Amino acid sequence: LAIINGKALQASLVILRNITTTLTSFPLFDLNLGRLTLSFSYYIDVTSVSFSQFTLQSAPLAVPQTMYTLTSSSMATVTGTNLTIFLSSLDLSGIKTIPGLATSRTTTYISFTSTAVRDNSHNLVAPVLNGNATQAAVFVPDTIAPFVTSFILDLNTGSLMLTFSKLVNIPALATSQIRLQNRQNANLDITQSVQLTGSLLQSTLISNVASLWLPVSVLQTFSSSFGTLQSNTYLTLTALTVSDLSSNPVVPILNTDALPPSASIKADTSPPALVAFDLNL
Repeated sequence: LAIINGKALQASLVILRNITTTLTSFPLFDLNLGRLTLSFSYYIDVTSVSFSQFTLQSAPLAVPQTMYTLTSSSMATVTGTNLTIFLSSLDLSGIKTIPGLATSRTTTYISFTSTAVRDNSHNLVAPVLNGNATQAAVFVPDTIAPFVTSFILDLNTGSLMLTFSKLVNIPALATSQIRLQNRQNANLDITQSVQLTGSLLQSTLISNVASLWLPVSVLQTFSSSFGTLQSNTYLTLTALTVSDLSSNPVVPILNTDALPPSASIKADTSPPALVAFDLNL
């Protein structure tokens, strides 16, 4: 006998699922794509994910100095019982700046609280706590080389700012591997150039931006035909200049295809000032 719409029968008893959902594995941590995947024993409600309840750590039992709790990641997907979290650039940077964390499979573990996520029956999942963190089954290292996205030259302050595509090891930056030249292709004509040897880092913090104070010896090479306009100032560097936090060297910029500045060069408008004098009677 068919039961038609409009005369559907009501269930006389509903038994809710009361089996605790647990983490079964940590299949993947991928630094290249910036994502991690977790497998659970039951289907997960993707809208319930609380990203700030997940922590990456360097061992099953880790100290705070080798742990990182997600702060700004906000995107996740669910496929069956697998939850994939896409890490924000801020969280990726935070993970990479902690020495000894997520540098290989042996230093990549995850823990989370009971409020990190709920299953499709709206039950809290069993927590995975520090002391019993789960190791990643597959670790994909960061193999993407950083590159210079832009640079700005300020003659008024005598500074140059380089922006990279990702975090780089600023304290190890070799200024002697950077040059400025007055033509984009050094092979087409007589080219003026200067090596930035002796430039000083304004900050030695890990960052994607390097700001340099240029020495007088460099500033004195600039003229109306070099280092004063976007059309006569180009940057080159070698792969030895700097590496990212996974030791991937920066993509070199050749002197046959040098990089122009991203903005007009700020002219030197500061008047000279007398700083000392000698009187010999």
